[in-house]
Amino acid sequence: MAYWRGLTYNGSLLTYGDHTLAYYPSADMNPYNLPPWTIRIEYAFDTHGPIIPSLGFPQTHVDHFGNGNVWDVSLAGAEHPDYWFHDLFRTNETDTSTNTVIMYKLGDPNLLKVWGANAPGLTNLEGMFANCHNLREVCLFDTRYVNRWGWTFGGCDKLQYIHRFDVSSADFMNFTFANCIRVTGGALDLYNDASSTGLVYSHYATFRYCGKNTTTGAAELAEIPDDWKK
Repeated sequence: MAYWRGLTYNGSLLTYGDHTLAYYPSADMNPYNLPPWTIRIEYAFDTHGPIIPSLGFPQTHVDHFGNGNVWDVSLAGAEHPDYWFHDLFRTNETDTSTNTVIMYKLGDPNLLKVWGANAPGLTNLEGMFANCHNLREVCLFDTRYVNRWGWTFGGCDKLQYIHRFDVSSADFMNFTFANCIRVTGGALDLYNDASSTGLVYSHYATFRYCGKNTTTGAAELAEIPDDWKK
């Protein structure tokens, strides 16, 4: 982290106070050399680490530059890692009165940050971080082949910034950043990238209320067309 006359630069994000001035994406989508089908995540300090009993994949505590509760979760060797990858941090809930499934209702409350991931050929991020209400940041990883983006970050109401993920293959983006009310920037760039491909056939409420509680986020939201917000 560097400071100069009110400017703050953390290696990718340049800010002045709470204003985002510029974002410089890293060319390296796997800066920590994670093995294939591995994700590095930071958990709340009052927990012992990720609990993903339904999957049973290896979870290894790592020393990540002094950050305490950081884990590598590996899906290597899974029969369908692409399927399991997008199913890590959320669960569905069944309404017993109607016996219907409420998709992406419950996100992991202890997930704070995703430091990186290596998921070669990943095509589905649908609902991956949905309703993880304490998630602050998801750093860039390779998403060049991902087409399903529905509800990926929907309901992450403490997410602070949208990094410029590769959405060149995106075709389904319903509710992707819906209700990410504390986002300070990045939404407009991602909208511009996604809308320019001509591939996105469904973008209902992609940016609904995204950034509305911050000055810079609300300014970006105002520039995004209504049919991507409602």
